[in-house]
Amino acid sequence: MVNTSEAFYERLASFGPGCWGVREVTPLEFALYGWKIIQPDVVQCGTCKQVVCATLPFPTDRHAYSMFLEKLKKQVIDGHHEVCWWRHNPCPLHLAHPPQLATLEDLKNLSNLAHILESLDSALPHIDIPTFMAQLGVDDKLLGKLQSTEDMSVVKITAILLTLSGWSRGPGAFLRCKGCCRSVGLWSFVTQAEAKLEGPTLRSFEIPGLVSRKHGTSDSENSEEGGVFVSPEPEDTQSQWRMRLRERRVSEQSSSEELHPRRRKGSERSRKGSTSSQMDAKEEPFVIDTPLIKKQKIQKQYFHPLEEHRPWCPWITKDKEVEVMGYQRLISCVEAIVKQTENMKHFAEQVDGNVQGIRLIRTVLDDVGSEELQQVE
Repeated sequence: MVNTSEAFYERLASFGPGCWGVREVTPLEFALYGWKIIQPDVVQCGTCKQVVCATLPFPTDRHAYSMFLEKLKKQVIDGHHEVCWWRHNPCPLHLAHPPQLATLEDLKNLSNLAHILESLDSALPHIDIPTFMAQLGVDDKLLGKLQSTEDMSVVKITAILLTLSGWSRGPGAFLRCKGCCRSVGLWSFVTQAEAKLEGPTLRSFEIPGLVSRKHGTSDSENSEEGGVFVSPEPEDTQSQWRMRLRERRVSEQSSSEELHPRRRKGSERSRKGSTSSQMDAKEEPFVIDTPLIKKQKIQKQYFHPLEEHRPWCPWITKDKEVEVMGYQRLISCVEAIVKQTENMKHFAEQVDGNVQGIRLIRTVLDDVGSEELQQVE
């Protein structure tokens, strides 16, 4: 079936990074009506094969931009063929919403997603836990209900908060949001392990890059002053290489100037130049023009679970039915299940207490009855 959850998310995943530039019409709307992207800002229906171009005029021309934007909004439905099935049968809206939990089994499945995130351990991104808990509106009691152990470490709390904000573990060192099909690499953010470090290296790390020796005399000096590159060689070794390169350039320049002005004495001077170059070659070591490995500092950022979603993600947009964010709706479902479970547990304790009382009364009555029977006999 084309309106299944798997088919819907397959169409939604086609709207990859850089493929959609219209903010007023989201990929969710097109995916719900059977459209998938075939090239940047161009969608096609998988059933009737109709094509819609979503390229709009420049926003500077407000009249033209507004006119074509209204036409594009209508093309979500009218762009299909007249007999196309998608015109009157879009996917249900709940497919685009975060999961709605209703039973204790659903709560256990959500807890399992948090346990899978825990396997990343110290590679999980560092989060300001108190601030983010206040933003989500959750407390320690609710987080404890999603964990089977009483030991609530920073890694476990981080995994639960990421799960409640729509993130799950992707392949490798990736976090993935199913709602907007966004994947982020953990190496771009400050991790739990790096957050424990002290000093200015907290938000930066070094990766090797290649820089040619040809530009080592001028470009590398400027880049070193800017703090972009860090040379692995000592300063005295660099100065020796630079002096040798300069002497070689001077000798090559002088020989070329002698060869160019007069062609009559070119043969004699060429012989002199060849002998002098041979002598220079004996005196100077052979310099190989090979790339030099440099280390480039790349700034890392702190991961904010809500801000890393795409702007149209259902986890951070309001639901038209209940006027709340997607993550708020999920947390409300979790709180309702937890409260229902506590009420059932309290009721079970009361029932168990009543049963124990009835058993005690029966025991007492049996004892009294047996004593009276013995007296009669």
